[in-house]
Order: sequence, then C-alpha cells, then structure tokens
Amino acid sequence: MAERALPDGRSVVVVEVKEFDLVPVLSKRAHQQNIHVGRLYTRSMAKAETSPQQTPNELRELLQLAVEKGVRAYLQTARNVGFGAALDAPPPFGTERDTYLQRADSQAYIDCPRLMAWVHPVHYRPDQIEYESLQATLNGSAVSADATLPDLRSVERGATYLFGNTHGPALQTWALFQSGQFLLVRPLPTRFGPDPGGVGAGEGGTHYLPLSLPVHFITDVAHFAARLQQRVAPDQPFSVSVSLVDAQGWQLTARKLGRPFLHEYAMADDNWTQTEILPPYFDEGQHKPVAAELARQLFQRFGWKNASKEVVASVQDSLLDRY
Repeated sequence: MAERALPDGRSVVVVEVKEFDLVPVLSKRAHQQNIHVGRLYTRSMAKAETSPQQTPNELRELLQLAVEKGVRAYLQTARNVGFGAALDAPPPFGTERDTYLQRADSQAYIDCPRLMAWVHPVHYRPDQIEYESLQATLNGSAVSADATLPDLRSVERGATYLFGNTHGPALQTWALFQSGQFLLVRPLPTRFGPDPGGVGAGEGGTHYLPLSLPVHFITDVAHFAARLQQRVAPDQPFSVSVSLVDAQGWQLTARKLGRPFLHEYAMADDNWTQTEILPPYFDEGQHKPVAAELARQLFQRFGWKNASKEVVASVQDSLLDRY
C-alpha cells in the first residue's frame, strides 16, 4: 500500500492483509525459512509480530471470530430464503409481556410507580404448559401466608394464558402464559409516611417506600419461581427478573421494623432491573438468598451502601416468620 523510510535509512513497505471471510487462511506455499506450507500465522497479542505459534487466548479469539462469521452467514442465508421476519422479531417472552401489558388497565397498573417481576424458562417454547394445566400449575406454585402470590380469587382466561387483576389496597395484575412465563405488576402504595406510624404520607411531594415492601415482594417472587420451575421444567434454568419503575426520588423508610431509620436513602434513577438465573433442579429452600441478593442490588440504587445480604435476611426473618 505504501513505502516508508526508517530513521536509519532502511526502507519498509506497508502491506494490507484482509480478514478471512469464513475459514482462517493457511499458507499455500513455503518461502525461504520463514513461511511453511499449511501453517496458520496470526498477529501476536504480546508484541508486534506475525507468529505461527498461538497462545490459548489468541487461538480462542480466532475460533470465536470464525464462529461469529459462520453465524452471520447462516442468518443471511435464512433471510434470503424467507425467514427474515422470524429472525428479526422481538424475543418471544418480551412479545408476550408487551401484548399483555397493552391490554391491561394502564391507568391503574402501568402509569404509576411500580414493582414488576417476570419469571420464565431460559428457552422459549410456546406450549411448555398445556392450557388445561395452567390452573393446576398456578395453584401448585402459589406462595401463601398472610397473602397469596398470585392472588387467585378472580382468575380470568386468555387465549394462551390465565390472568387476574386485584383492586383495592393490594393493587396488582398478573398473568401465567403457556410458555411458562409469569408476569406480575404491583403499583407502589402512596400512603406511607417517613415514620413507623406512617404519618405525613406524601408531604412535600415526597413518597416513602418501606424497605420491607420490596423485600417481601422479591422474596415471594423468588419462592414462586422456584415452585414454578419444579412444576413446569425442573431440568431447565429459569430467569427471575425484578424491576422498580418510575420511582426516582422515592425514599426508604423502616416502617414496621421497630427501629428508627434515616431518610437520606432516595432512589437515584427512574428504573432499575436485575436478573438472577435459577439453575436446573433448583432447591426451593434456597430462594431466600437469591431474593436477598436481588433486594441488596436494589437498595444500592437508593444509596444504601451498607445494605448487605445479611441485613436483607434479617428483614426477611422479621416478616411474620413467613419464609
């Protein structure tokens, strides 16, 4: 491509070596003592040289590049023969969620600060659960103590899922799909104040979130997820995601914990989402540590830097011994 002169007067040339298309290029012929037939030559990560000897990391990077090129070629071929729409479609679990939320009562459940959770197998199958088995799956997976998750008092039927809407103080909407996905939306209550008695709720435009409420919610979700996995696909990993939405500026309070709590902890952003993966054959009795880690991650977003899994575990244990 060009010729350059070094400071000592020697002349060098600039050569462009194009990246391989699908298969790494091997030398076709020998050249003096430097190039050997059939050798693979790559640029070293250690120094500026071309070498026939690759480290494990260098070889791994080369193989990864070849795999990525092969996948891109496969996808392009699939699009060329008419599968493009399916390949470019949103992830199926996300499509299920979005479709349900669009039909839900947006004013009551969606257009407000809220906690959300969705649980599903890592791999999508539209008929993971037979339709007639949805109710039994719900009944067997529900977490019941002072309240039941999900609330099964009013169950309605969709084309491929069951759902329920709860009104009153414990507002929520939920759905269980045949794919094994479970969705739960719970608006945040606005009645809590900064002190243990709940006095002065919402004064000055500030809203307060008792720290026991997200711990309660997340622990129930993790427990439900473990039971759902056992009944739907115990040999598959399950994804458990929790979100806090539109809650920027909300402050934590220690209501019902019987001790004072400083209110300098405020939600830093509008939205937070965290995901944990339950391994196959997850032990239902281990849901509390999973939930404690999710809750700890949430409290960090409030600026509560000293929040630990042990602190969250103490809150779990204080909630009516329900876990």
